[in-house]
Amino acid sequence: MELSQLKMFKAVVDQGSIAKASEILHCVPSNITSRIKLLEQDLGVELFMRKGRGLVITPSGEIFLEYVCKILAFCEEARRALEPSSEPSGVLRIGAIETAATGRLPAVLSKFHQDYPAVQMQFSTGTWQQLVSDVADHKLDGAIVATKSDHPDISYLNIHRESLVLIASPFAGKLSNPADLKGKIGDIRGYEFNELLPVQNYFIKNNAMGVHRAREAFETLLFNELGKI
Repeated sequence: MELSQLKMFKAVVDQGSIAKASEILHCVPSNITSRIKLLEQDLGVELFMRKGRGLVITPSGEIFLEYVCKILAFCEEARRALEPSSEPSGVLRIGAIETAATGRLPAVLSKFHQDYPAVQMQFSTGTWQQLVSDVADHKLDGAIVATKSDHPDISYLNIHRESLVLIASPFAGKLSNPADLKGKIGDIRGYEFNELLPVQNYFIKNNAMGVHRAREAFETLLFNELGKI
């Protein structure tokens, strides 16, 4: 079953004859006749019956017509969605680590929904290892993580750096600069305090994925909104 056969079938139904359908489709009638016969053989039913000089659709053809109309409509919708001037639409699957999901991301997701209502966002959370794996396997269109891996198919966009904040007991005394920490803080789970750097957040995507306007729009919004902070 080919898309061209479905278009021919629909044209014959609309025009009531193969001759008129051939004029609309700009092809010879014999080509339409042979393609319709192949379609009937593939489906195992007759789609038309002759009535005078024209054709009348059969009950089986009526059932098939409902699906053909849906298929052709979806094909046209897909073509419009891929036009350079089209607005982002369709499904967008985004993942994030818990800290990003509960921190600054909710406001970005809300604004994205307002700006692009035609996009159906599917959001999930997970560990950075799982998110990288899901993006690499095309289970996610993109994700927000806080570490880099060496996966060859993944690219990274720096989106935001979280500052470190020290919370200390009042007994630690006045803490107004790093020098005040001397002798008060030792190692933290194996790290010296001066080795703990601000956390860098990244937006990751699969380099092998083609054009995805919704993901591109989300990536731009994410970078612009978090870059203001």
